[in-house]
Amino acid sequence: MIKWLVEEMELISSPKEVAALAASVEDNGGVYLVPAFSGLGAPWFKDSVRAAIIGLNRGSRKAHLVRAAEECICYQIRDVVEAMNNSIPQPLSVLRLDGGPTRDAFLMQFQADILGMEVQISGTEELSGAGAAFCAGIGLEVATKEELFSNARFTILRPSMDEGQREKNYQGWKRAVKGIASI
Repeated sequence: MIKWLVEEMELISSPKEVAALAASVEDNGGVYLVPAFSGLGAPWFKDSVRAAIIGLNRGSRKAHLVRAAEECICYQIRDVVEAMNNSIPQPLSVLRLDGGPTRDAFLMQFQADILGMEVQISGTEELSGAGAAFCAGIGLEVATKEELFSNARFTILRPSMDEGQREKNYQGWKRAVKGIASI
């Protein structure tokens, strides 16, 4: 999504600009971006759907579109988390994240807000490599799981958005998706 803003739309020159621009407006101004560039993925699975920007008006600015791009990432994750929670006996109560996007403070806080749950951001940016090393260490009996994980550090973000606003935002997203996908 962010790469599209930089390379294809040329709205920003670097991913580093996204968080500040998204945070520069009070809200998304009613703008929702559904990034179905190659169909709508999980949990909808509608290959024929294409991307759409919904809710633009005369007052919409670049910052609203950038914010909508950031928010759509979080809405999609909520869609998947809700689908998972409907399929498991004990719903998720925390989401642990790693990777490059975790450097985006706006994105991470909005994720906690729209999920209404704690988000824990790993101090190790890419846990895949660390996980492989941990498995090797455990397999070789160089260290125990407890020893390896006792050093794990997470930044914890808690939701700060009130429930009414959270649901208003999410219902706007669902209307945008249903509007283009006939779901």
